[in-house]
Amino acid sequence: MKKVLSVILALLLLLSLAACGGSKEKAPAANSGNSAPVVDNNGVYEFRGYTLDGDITTDPVATVASPLDVKQVYANLEYVPQMFYGDYRSTVDWQLTDAEAKDHLAKYDTMTFTINDTEWTTSVVPYRYECGPNTFNNVVQYDTGHHWIKLYFLTEDGGMKYVVCRYEVEGNTFRALPLTKWNYDDTNKTLTYQLSDLVWEYTFSFSGPHLTLSQGSNSITLTAEKFLNKEYFCQGGEYLAPGSATFENVDTVRIVSTRINVESTNKEDRYHSAVGALTEDGLLTLSWKNHEGKQYVRQLVYFLCGFDGIVLADMDGYYLYTAGYFDRYADSLNGSISVEEKSALENMDEEQIQQIIEKRENLLVDLAAAYQDAGLNVTVNEETGEIVMDSSVLFAVDSADVSAEGQSFLMQFITVYTSVVFNEKYNGFVSTIMVEGHTDTSGDYDYNLELSQKRADSVKNYCVSVDNEYGSILEDMMVAAGYSFTNPIYTEDGQVDMDASRRVAFRFLINLTA
Repeated sequence: MKKVLSVILALLLLLSLAACGGSKEKAPAANSGNSAPVVDNNGVYEFRGYTLDGDITTDPVATVASPLDVKQVYANLEYVPQMFYGDYRSTVDWQLTDAEAKDHLAKYDTMTFTINDTEWTTSVVPYRYECGPNTFNNVVQYDTGHHWIKLYFLTEDGGMKYVVCRYEVEGNTFRALPLTKWNYDDTNKTLTYQLSDLVWEYTFSFSGPHLTLSQGSNSITLTAEKFLNKEYFCQGGEYLAPGSATFENVDTVRIVSTRINVESTNKEDRYHSAVGALTEDGLLTLSWKNHEGKQYVRQLVYFLCGFDGIVLADMDGYYLYTAGYFDRYADSLNGSISVEEKSALENMDEEQIQQIIEKRENLLVDLAAAYQDAGLNVTVNEETGEIVMDSSVLFAVDSADVSAEGQSFLMQFITVYTSVVFNEKYNGFVSTIMVEGHTDTSGDYDYNLELSQKRADSVKNYCVSVDNEYGSILEDMMVAAGYSFTNPIYTEDGQVDMDASRRVAFRFLINLTA
């Protein structure tokens, strides 16, 4: 499971949204095809059943022959968590008076729940939410293996209560799991949290900037805040997220003023400003030329994600333009970049970053080969950067004292580790060595948190005490952290693997300036 998330400096880009309807500026194009245009003598561009009149470089007018069926696209989409990114509200002024709040609350059933020993009675549907790593900037976002949301509910006294939740999307079901507590240790750079036993479940449907959440007879429609205010559309993420599908090789969608800029992954096929027409039912028309004058027109549906960018979709799939600069490399550098170091990537070019990625991969491969040659039972996860050892080899049940067998194992382990990490090939590349303790999901969270922390401390202390030339260096570089059962290991069928979850893992952080 991914553990570290960049808190990326959002780039604020503005899009003035004019009222939609039947105006020329809002006229949609159609279809999602990739076919080349056919141009007649009158300068009319045809694309799979719809035409685009006029010069594309000057605010064209799209004449629709057979527009994309927006409702059909929304009905057939495979929904993903990123589509919920953004600030969604019930009204423009979300801070209601007590009387307005009580009147609004009267429309819905209520629920009573207890979190952190405090009992609340609220509406069953949220009144507002903030979602996405740039829109909802909170330490829980450091756990990149999940998605997080801040749900606001109206309370029976006319006030408002927000709850931080982990959320999941399955089909047309949105599921929120509230947190009871969380903590980020800034010294050790570690996040721990605990979920409550509550699960809030809603069915949902999108229509452009509008999202309807329903639970039984209770239903509420929320709208993207920037669209609701009819002022600006703010965009932070703009790059294609890792693993996302793409269309026409478009790697970047950047919204500036009244234009939508798109750029290709092909350096010889860079695109210029595109004309973007947004309609309130969710239709987006993109039309542009490349440097050779090749014409492109694309029609999609959209999800406004505020500071976290935009998600586009058509009948072929969905396209996540929700990543910041660092996120483009998140999978390749997963778990190996500290929060402080991530901003340094902004000043690096593609070639420099690729060299760092390759060096990280080589280090993990070399570590795996060295442990195999030494005959040690160690798992090196090249995706997460974890180097995992079975805690049963190190500790007795419920004990944090390293056993005699564990001491022998750790002596061999750390000797191999330092011989690779500190050799001439990688000297200076590693800035910090994280020693992380994890438990299975049985028992009390707080008890397991204390046990996992003590075990991580014990492993760190023993490794530092081993008589070799790197003892003093390790003492400065090693950080011990316990995670309780926050990050369990799952089997292929989605069940918690209790044996695998009880583990101690090493993970290195990269020194980008080395």
